[in-house]
Amino acid sequence: MAKSTSERFSVDDLIAVSGLKEVSAMARGAGFNMAVGLGNARSVQLTRDRDRALRRGDAARAAELGALIDWQGRLNIALISEAERETVVPMPVNAEQAAYRGRVTNGGRGQPRFTVELVDASGDCIAEDETGPRGAFTLAHAPSESAPAIRVSDEKGRVLLLKGALKPLAAGRSAYIEVPIDGLAPQTPPKKPPKGGAPANVIVPSVVGLPLTDARRVLKDVALAARKAGEVLVPGEAGCIVRQDPAAGNAIEVGGIVALIVGAPEDKGFPDLSGKTLKAADAAVRELNLRRDTVVLVPDKKNAGNVVGQSPKADGIFTPETRVLLRVATGDGKADIATVIACFGSDPRMEALKVSEATLRNRLKAAEVAGIEDLRKVVSAGADVFAKRMGIKDKRTARLVQVTLGEIARKFPEGS
Repeated sequence: MAKSTSERFSVDDLIAVSGLKEVSAMARGAGFNMAVGLGNARSVQLTRDRDRALRRGDAARAAELGALIDWQGRLNIALISEAERETVVPMPVNAEQAAYRGRVTNGGRGQPRFTVELVDASGDCIAEDETGPRGAFTLAHAPSESAPAIRVSDEKGRVLLLKGALKPLAAGRSAYIEVPIDGLAPQTPPKKPPKGGAPANVIVPSVVGLPLTDARRVLKDVALAARKAGEVLVPGEAGCIVRQDPAAGNAIEVGGIVALIVGAPEDKGFPDLSGKTLKAADAAVRELNLRRDTVVLVPDKKNAGNVVGQSPKADGIFTPETRVLLRVATGDGKADIATVIACFGSDPRMEALKVSEATLRNRLKAAEVAGIEDLRKVVSAGADVFAKRMGIKDKRTARLVQVTLGEIARKFPEGS
């Protein structure tokens, strides 16, 4: 009986957070449940410490604890997902059969009532199952030497994902597979080819795991173009494709572009962001196909506006799941406003706000906001007063901008 060796948490990590010495599937599940309880208790304690810091007027410490609370919350969600995953234990299979067992997940949580099919190279269904309450499925089938694929469809039968190039299983063997569908929309069916012409659409092949040169050739063979969109450090995958967008199985127009994320050389560590502005640091993080998860603002007038600390450390190991934390110095009015604009620009609500960074800069200037204290006064005003000073006519947009800027202003230590 085989189980995938790909895990979000190592055995050592589990022992560290729960003190558990047993490493069987059932014991690991119990250990994760224990870790979830400890994580929830840690979140409560951090919240109390933050509130205590606020009462003392220690805004810098409160901001740092707030970042830790956010991080602990994400860790708790990941641990809950792992606890669910451990309940999907590959059971023994018939000696004449093989089986893929696993979960369909979204945001780390199991998704029920999805159809999962095992298909051969021609697209014919070999095995089929519907996911249970925790997203679990089992695909028992006759063993074959050819590499099958997994196809996931929603309740309306619309295909969300076609994951190919699975490792064939021998008779009597089973393996665990996690199938994330985060952010995937139902695939658009191919257009009918024009009479006497080539198809208008083409199905994107899977190039994950191939060297970049081979991936470009495979895509070229089906009239698609490749674009290297960045690198991430994945042990053992240097120079190979670790992610593609659109994913395999999607239908796109002939001549379309497939963005490829390539495994970085293993001697290439995380860059040193010290001295960069927050905007420049964010750009450097995006080039690695990562995202800046948290920014902690600390008083340091000499280096105001620049990064003075980071996680991961310079030259440190990073993976596609790495979340980046940056410490940015404050204390100079002009630099602080630049940091505010960078925080605003990276806020996921920016698209809904429809206010660009350049527009925000001009509106803050028109409102005579030259530093954080000015900003605090503006955002603490009534909604109508704020909208008038910022020159925003749409009330909903003005309110969203006010709330967002208020949240950013509260991250700055007192005296900034």
